[in-house]
Amino acid sequence: ALPIWNRYVRKVLQIIESQYSQKILLQDVCEDLGVSSVYLQTKFKEEMHYTFHDYLNRYRIQQAVKKMKETDYKVYEIADMVGFSDYKYFIQVFKKYVGMSPKKFFEQSGNSWPGVRRKFPGPCQNSSFRAIIYVLIGGCIIVMYAAG
Repeated sequence: ALPIWNRYVRKVLQIIESQYSQKILLQDVCEDLGVSSVYLQTKFKEEMHYTFHDYLNRYRIQQAVKKMKETDYKVYEIADMVGFSDYKYFIQVFKKYVGMSPKKFFEQSGNSWPGVRRKFPGPCQNSSFRAIIYVLIGGCIIVMYAAG
């Protein structure tokens, strides 16, 4: 990853990583940092290649995908845990960034719906399984196994 040069952008990334599950308003962040929203949005976009809100949503969806893979929480619970108070909006944003609904994501990743995980052996253990690789949010690669 390339270094983040602007100290305000670094601070915003720290805020997102530590507070993504809470309501984060750009105006509040700007006030806390003592900079204008125009300045912060411009610098953020220059360094991150995403707007503040787009990056925040991407980060939240990335965290949601992790929780879906690692826990047995229901989707609406995960939505709330990652900062989406509106479940329908979460599904809309999830579809935008992942390319499918949470339900379809569960099905394609070999999980039961809703929130019950099944573990599949890797391809070395059973050749009838093939790896499905999702490149998701900021270059994070998620590998899941599905029957093939």
